[in-house]
Amino acid sequence: MISAILTGYVFGRLYLSNHQCAEYLYKVCAQLGAALLVIGGIWLAIDFKGQFGKFFNLNGGGISYLIGLNLCALAAIQYIFADKYNGPITRALLYASKHVTALYVIQWVLICWFMGVFGYHTQSLVPTLCLMALMSLLTFAIHKMYLQTKLTLLGFKQKSKRAA
Repeated sequence: MISAILTGYVFGRLYLSNHQCAEYLYKVCAQLGAALLVIGGIWLAIDFKGQFGKFFNLNGGGISYLIGLNLCALAAIQYIFADKYNGPITRALLYASKHVTALYVIQWVLICWFMGVFGYHTQSLVPTLCLMALMSLLTFAIHKMYLQTKLTLLGFKQKSKRAA
C-alpha cells in the first residue's frame, strides 16, 4: 500500500511546511478524509468485489475509502483529545509515528505467520476484530522488547569499549 505510505509522507511534509501547526494539519485531515470516504464509498458501492475483494491488492476504491477512514479517525482523535496532548492515545500515536517502519514490518510478519494458524479469511467479524487487537498488542510488545534488547546490547558494547 504505497499510497498509504505516500499519504503519510505528504501529511508529514504539510505539517513541517506549516510550521508544525497541528490545528491546520488535522483540519486538512478531516476535509480530505471526508472527500476520500465519499469517493471511495461510491466506488465501493459500484464495484465492491473489484475494489475491495482481495486481501493484499486493493484497487482505487478500497484505497480511497481506507485512507479517508484513517484520516477522519485521526482528525476525530485529535478533536476529542485536543487538550490532552500527553494522554495515552497521543503518546501511542507519536510512538507509532516515530517507529512506523519497524512496527509495520513486525505487524506484517505477525499477520502472515498467524494467517496460517487462524485463517483470517475464515473468521467472522468478532474473532477478526479480536485478532486485530491481538496483532496490535503483540506488535507493540515485540517492538518494545526489540528496543530494550538493542539498548542492552549497545550498552554492553559501549561498556566493553571503555574498559579496553
